[in-house]
Amino acid sequence: MPRILVPLDGSSFAESAVPVALEIARRERGEIRLLSIQEGTWTGRARDAALHWRSDYLRRTDLGLHGRDVGVDHAVREGVAEQVILHEAEDWDADLIVMATHGRGAISDNWLGGVSDHCLRHTRTPLLLVHPRPSEARSANRSFLPSRLVVPVDGS
Repeated sequence: MPRILVPLDGSSFAESAVPVALEIARRERGEIRLLSIQEGTWTGRARDAALHWRSDYLRRTDLGLHGRDVGVDHAVREGVAEQVILHEAEDWDADLIVMATHGRGAISDNWLGGVSDHCLRHTRTPLLLVHPRPSEARSANRSFLPSRLVVPVDGS
């Protein structure tokens, strides 16, 4: 029963990773943890409001996934996104991280995006990066049908 971590930032772009994680979890009878991260040094009411918004956002997102034969929970954490993702994956004992990336191309300095690039370079957990096309519907009801997969190998 694989445990799949899906970091979300509140954008529909990031949510494009959800159908992929859902399909894998369905096929493997796994569970999903949706993760939202509050970055910055917020204090007082602003901090409370931001954390409340993130929790509500994840609750609304996971409501759309219940009843699909997949266990779903969510977590809100504070800190630097890439560090929190790696820590959560290890602490929760995730078998896979699924997240969206912009994948702008090899010429761009930030070719994967700062967070996904950092996670790719530093995680011990298998990582599946999803590069959604702008025309794709970003809905948990959309099937995961990749047109191509990139699988890096190291010759071992």
